[in-house]
Amino acid sequence: MRILAVEPYFGGSHRAFLEGWAARSRHDFELLTLPAHHWKWRMRLGAVTLGQTLHERGLHDATFDAVWCSSMLDVGLWRGVAPASIAALPHVVYFHENQFAYPDAPGQSPDVRDLHFGLTNLTSAWSALRSGARPWQPGDAPRLWWNSAYNRDTFLGGAGDLLQKAPDGKRDAMADWLPAIASASAVQPQGVELLGGPRRAQLSRPLHLAWAARWEHDKQPEVFFRAMGTLVERGVDVRLSVMGERFQLISAVFEEARKRFASRIVRWGYLVSRADYAEALRSADVFVSTAAHEFFGIAAVEAASAGCTVVLPRRLAYPEVFGPSAVFYEDEKDLVETLASLEHPRFAGLHVRKYGWKTRAGALDDALDAVID
Repeated sequence: MRILAVEPYFGGSHRAFLEGWAARSRHDFELLTLPAHHWKWRMRLGAVTLGQTLHERGLHDATFDAVWCSSMLDVGLWRGVAPASIAALPHVVYFHENQFAYPDAPGQSPDVRDLHFGLTNLTSAWSALRSGARPWQPGDAPRLWWNSAYNRDTFLGGAGDLLQKAPDGKRDAMADWLPAIASASAVQPQGVELLGGPRRAQLSRPLHLAWAARWEHDKQPEVFFRAMGTLVERGVDVRLSVMGERFQLISAVFEEARKRFASRIVRWGYLVSRADYAEALRSADVFVSTAAHEFFGIAAVEAASAGCTVVLPRRLAYPEVFGPSAVFYEDEKDLVETLASLEHPRFAGLHVRKYGWKTRAGALDDALDAVID
């Protein structure tokens, strides 16, 4: 079968997922994408730009069996600008994230949060249910895929709260949306390119800690650096590898930490080479996450597959994704105590094998077959 894959934000985990699946799928994928920047504009107008690109590439007359897209696409707008033959195809939406569960930026009041991005997620889900030869009905294959139950549940909770604010919300037809969306949903974990690494018999000393995330406020780097400072003050000998994607605006905590821990730094900054990144994780003892939001946790899964003991907050999607294979902490104080007392490795590599592409590609293909049949 031939699938039109529409991704307005083709970068990071979105790109890795789509390229990884398309390369291993038994289906033929045609990728229609935009570069990964200005995410708000992508959600607002990416559908229009991609509709134009469809014509420019001569794909408006092409034959497809289904449309797959990420939740960065305004599906209703897309179906309005796409050719009728494509708009009428069954649409599957993959939710890497939802706009209801993001933490507020520093200094931002919840009262000024732009709710329209969450509404776009909501209307996109509903539009996908209305696509195809006939609208989705109970018993049909799910058309809304979520990388975790945490992602799905926070979406449903946030959308429910938002709809209560709508004028005449309880009497509006939208009151029927959430039960249908919930029924048309399925958890489809992301496929991950597993790295493969040593199964350590013991943790080394000094303890080599890795932190790898976007250098943004929602990953809470300041929590990690404060914990490192406390460990050093208590005499715990540590080494640090701080990796992850950087953007134009970088918190001052990174430069402060770079100076403070200069003698302890093994690696610092984004590693362009996949091989270098894999080697950095294989050489580390422990991977630490301090995220304030995480809908799946690809970096943690990669680290676990590379042989790291993963130390994660007991919240967000982490308990669901890792089960008993990770070391969990409750708060910042507990993070310090956990790292200070960590003596034996916990190998999570076997647990995360189920997220490897060898398993996930076929499962995603099967789920797509069920939608099209």
